[in-house]
Parts: sequence; structure tokens; C-alpha cells
Amino acid sequence: MALLKEGMSYKYSGPFKVALLSFYMACIYLTLGSVRTASSALRNAGLLGWFTGTLVAVVAAGLVLCGARWCRRKNMLFFVAALMLVTAWNLDFPEERLHLIEYGGAGWLCAWVFSRRSDGWAKALVLVYLLGLCDEIIQYIIPCRVYDDRDVILNFASGAAGVAIFKLCSSGFVAEGRLTANDD
Repeated sequence: MALLKEGMSYKYSGPFKVALLSFYMACIYLTLGSVRTASSALRNAGLLGWFTGTLVAVVAAGLVLCGARWCRRKNMLFFVAALMLVTAWNLDFPEERLHLIEYGGAGWLCAWVFSRRSDGWAKALVLVYLLGLCDEIIQYIIPCRVYDDRDVILNFASGAAGVAIFKLCSSGFVAEGRLTANDD
């Protein structure tokens, strides 16, 4: 069973977590061909920078709000959120800001998948690197898209931030009964 109720907390099975990560990555990979069209439309309307900046700011604000409630290492979480905002502000292309969100989420999910293992953080980092590399290889194959080493690095850095966020917050989620870190 994917979701098992245990007292007041819920436990998710390993296959459910892997399926959720797979679905999330499939959504990213399947939109690679069409995202350029949406990006061009937003750019032509003069809204691309505003849209991507607002999206990153909302995610960072969500991190801060969730962290204020559940995270036991609030200062570190706030530092990661601030680092995301500074990084987003300094990126050359507004589209690159979306990497912070996409692969930050992927990193969080990878950390969740491997949360029961003592070396789970290392496996999560390796997996998020490979997922980001696959993203760029797919873009190399798709017409009108290109492989970019900078994007591989940005994907990995964003994924590492997601792993860090999971590690910083997972004990708080467990204490609240909202997520069980060791739940295979």
C-alpha cells in the first residue's frame, strides 16, 4: 500500500516515493520540447523576467514559511532560501531561474526516496546529478534545444539545495507527524 496510516502520522512506501519522483521527472522531461514556445511568448510580452522571478520568490517565501513552522535549523534554511534568491537574481537568462525550482524539487524528492539509508544524502546527490545530466542530453536530441554544461551545473546545485532543504527540515516534519523520514 502506498500510504499507510500509523496512529496520527502517515508512512509512505518506497515504491510510492520512487513513483512520485519518476512522475515529477517525467513531467519535466516531457515539457522540454514545448517550454521554449511558452518562454518565447512570455519574453515577447515582456513578462518572462517578472514571471520567473516571482515564481522563485514565491518558492523561497514558501520555504521560509514552512521552515518557520517545522524546521529545527531555521537559520540554515533561511540561508538556503536567501542563496536561492541571490542566485536567481544573478542568472543571465530568466529561464535558468526555473532550474532552481525544478531541480530543487527533484533534490528534495531524491533525498526523501533515500531517507532511510545512512548514505542516503550521497545517493540523492548522485541521482539528482544524473537526472540533470539526462535533462541536458534530452535537450541535445530535441531540435531547437541545446546541451549546456552550465545547466548541468545549475541543475546539480539546485538539486543539492533541495537535498539540503530536506535534511534541514525532515526532523521537523517527523516531529509534526506530517512526514516520516525513515519510512520504507
